[in-house]
Amino acid sequence: MDDVTKKAIEELVLNFISEMNEWEKYCNEFDEDQLELDETERMIKQRVASIISKYCTDKERKMSRPNALSWGLEGSYDYDPNKEKIIDIQESRKNRFIVTTQTYDGYLQYVVVKKNNKYLIDSKKRKFLSEDKWYVGYL
Repeated sequence: MDDVTKKAIEELVLNFISEMNEWEKYCNEFDEDQLELDETERMIKQRVASIISKYCTDKERKMSRPNALSWGLEGSYDYDPNKEKIIDIQESRKNRFIVTTQTYDGYLQYVVVKKNNKYLIDSKKRKFLSEDKWYVGYL
């Protein structure tokens, strides 16, 4: 893999993590009463759907955002560019790459594919430090 490809994939994943972190912070600005309002939920869902469509492949994600809304709280965000660092990028086959990141409690693998001359995140896996098995992670 050449440096230009590696840099493009790295920027994709880091920008995705950063925008998802901003979205989580945005979600935390609402109190519980506001979260029950249809308009607030629509705004939250619309904002995350925009991020997913910008950075991820177009496929049905029943158990993932924007369909299943969940987010972390301050100090334990699901996405935190200050706590999640890229440690490896490998090409697994033509136009398919595995980006491994590390957090305080484990590892994440983002599967990145190249479609129509554009890099997009297709899926994510998680592995905890105390385990050897990778689990499906939801974007």
